[in-house]
Amino acid sequence: GVGQPRDFLAIVLFGGFIRVVVSLGSQPLTLTMSRGPRLDDSQWHSIEVRQELKDKIAFTLTYNIS
Repeated sequence: GVGQPRDFLAIVLFGGFIRVVVSLGSQPLTLTMSRGPRLDDSQWHSIEVRQELKDKIAFTLTYNIS
């Protein structure tokens, strides 16, 4: 209903790096990759985001896929 907590996942490119924002009914958690090559390079990349445990989120990034 209105005003109820919502679960959500957002994956965005922010300043050339991946930012993942996730909320599982509580305050949003923001994960930002800030090392490695920038991803705003006109190449395809792959990202996998998974919930491994109730309170553990992990993401894997693959560079320059074809």
